[in-house]
Amino acid sequence: MAGDKSLKKHIAYRKSVDKIYRSINFIDEDTITEMAEDFLSGSFDKKQSGVSVYDSGDRHQTVANWRTSKTFQGVTRDFYPDFCEQLEDFVNDGTKVTQLDILLYEKGDKFEPHQDRLSSEPHKRMWSTTTVIHLSDDYAGHGLVIYDSNDDHEENPKKNPEIQLFVPRQNVGDTIIFKGDQWHEVKSTEQGTRIVAVAWLGFE
Repeated sequence: MAGDKSLKKHIAYRKSVDKIYRSINFIDEDTITEMAEDFLSGSFDKKQSGVSVYDSGDRHQTVANWRTSKTFQGVTRDFYPDFCEQLEDFVNDGTKVTQLDILLYEKGDKFEPHQDRLSSEPHKRMWSTTTVIHLSDDYAGHGLVIYDSNDDHEENPKKNPEIQLFVPRQNVGDTIIFKGDQWHEVKSTEQGTRIVAVAWLGFE
């Protein structure tokens, strides 16, 4: 569970300077294994009633150019309560998981630079999180890239190549936590598959 004193000090420092968290492994292995096995066995979409599944690659071309992962949307905390509770306990600021999606990235899939926080409901996505639950043996790609654009959250990094990048190294079980209005993207998968659990924490 939530780590040692040095890790807590690091987290406090990150909050104080308004920066992103580094990649950390605090979700227990059994929870990660359960989520990965549900997805890889094909049982995920069969047993999770109410989950909508859409493949962005099948949508309009402009959308396909923006986001091309296969997304399982509408996963509730009832499906994976341990996962949600571990995220909430680690952040420990009163926010709760308000949305949980499972995303599948295959060869060529990507997600263009964007922000997660909704202008209509900013309180629901205070924090964005990405947890890797599976990487195929042949996986190759950079995955998540975060832009350190804290000085101007409205500035699209595509318009300013001087904005610094944070490219976390994520192994299976690792989680990245960052502010909901932080610019970020997912680079194109070069080969293999990458499956992530994406959760947002905020206030209802």
